[in-house]
Amino acid sequence: MGAEIRKFSKKAAGIICVSDAVKKSMLDAGAQAGKLVTIHNGISFPPAGVKNNRKKIRRRYGIKNEMLAGTVGFFRRNKGFDVLIRAASIAAGENPEIKFIIVGGAEPSDKDYEESLKRSVKDNGLSGRVIFTGFQDRFKYMPAFDFFVLPSEREPFGLVTVEAGAMGLPVAAFNTGGTKEIIKNNVNGILAKDKTPVGLAGAIITLASDRKKTRMIGREAARQAARFSIKGQSGRVRELIEKLIKDKNK
Repeated sequence: MGAEIRKFSKKAAGIICVSDAVKKSMLDAGAQAGKLVTIHNGISFPPAGVKNNRKKIRRRYGIKNEMLAGTVGFFRRNKGFDVLIRAASIAAGENPEIKFIIVGGAEPSDKDYEESLKRSVKDNGLSGRVIFTGFQDRFKYMPAFDFFVLPSEREPFGLVTVEAGAMGLPVAAFNTGGTKEIIKNNVNGILAKDKTPVGLAGAIITLASDRKKTRMIGREAARQAARFSIKGQSGRVRELIEKLIKDKNK
């Protein structure tokens, strides 16, 4: 892969990286530094009115006044859902008012992983505390969350992290990869102190233990998410292309 990146970077006029973390990995692989430009991905913001689903979804799963930690995604081994369940076990032991909801499922090749996650929930005494919804429209379900959990240890740039922020949800996540370019600790989320289930559990417990602070962080999360619009992304890409064309024609 390194040889291909080096070969490609010699021919390319410019290379867009979706985060500084990706840019660093490209540099480490031998890409030419002067050709690398970080332009963060932009998102389509959630449709108006989706927040009205909060009561409906919570009622469907018997969520009353508990703090609901939620996540969304495909059940792939690199996405850290097993880490989330271990963290959930720790957090639930500390705070009985936390419940967890996982929106998504596995592709056919990862069905065994999905089954192992469900067994782990049962084995850890989390039945009823961790809810699997299967594949659903994330924008309809995320309003039911009180905060979002991103359990993957390596995320180049998690669009769902920005989407959660746009929904006014603080994010509990690891301080790694592109995530730390989106989440500022104690500003629009809580970053775990280390890359372990214990560290992630600590971030979850922090958000679950102070509702007033969590709502305040959620409001800031919505404000911060405005930085990652598709319009802004496309504008920066256009500016880069125009600059590269101008430089070539000099």
